[in-house]
Amino acid sequence: MSERSVWRRQSGLALSLAIIVGACSSGGSHSTRPKTTTTSTSTTSTSSTGAGTASTSAVPPSSSTAAPAGGGAPRRLSPFVGSWSGHGRGLTVAADGRGTASWRIYKACTDDPTPPCDGTGPNGITDGGRAELTLTSTSGSSASGRVESSTDPGFLAPGPVTLTLRPGDQLELSPGGTIFCGPSASAGTCGG
Repeated sequence: MSERSVWRRQSGLALSLAIIVGACSSGGSHSTRPKTTTTSTSTTSTSSTGAGTASTSAVPPSSSTAAPAGGGAPRRLSPFVGSWSGHGRGLTVAADGRGTASWRIYKACTDDPTPPCDGTGPNGITDGGRAELTLTSTSGSSASGRVESSTDPGFLAPGPVTLTLRPGDQLELSPGGTIFCGPSASAGTCGG
């Protein structure tokens, strides 16, 4: 068999395997957990020498594990995931490590439209303070990451951020030391 035929045959097998693995891994699962996929490939290379003989060497299989959703969110993030609240403030953390904090500015946009300001409408007051954050690591009872953007840098500026679990179903956001409460916190703990 010629060198070109061997290469075509091996390439065709590798392509067929990739299609089969792809079809199997995408079929039918409706889990809300991020999928982790492990793939393995083996490559054989053939080269010819001046005397017309061929030498073959196999490259060992390699494997890779897909990163968690969100480009590297920590796997032990579940204690922080959910909705946290307090009087005039809220924090939501998703399983992928992305979060949104919101807070009242206590300045109505109808009185002074200079941002940040709180909006009013048929559904009530819309918090004027808003920050987008991404958590990237956990250590003990803390999760760390970055504030990506903020409408009120005086309250919460872009830069490093830490969330720390506190007793009584409470969560502290730093910098600033703002406390948010979970659904099991004692009534009135967070001014609600």
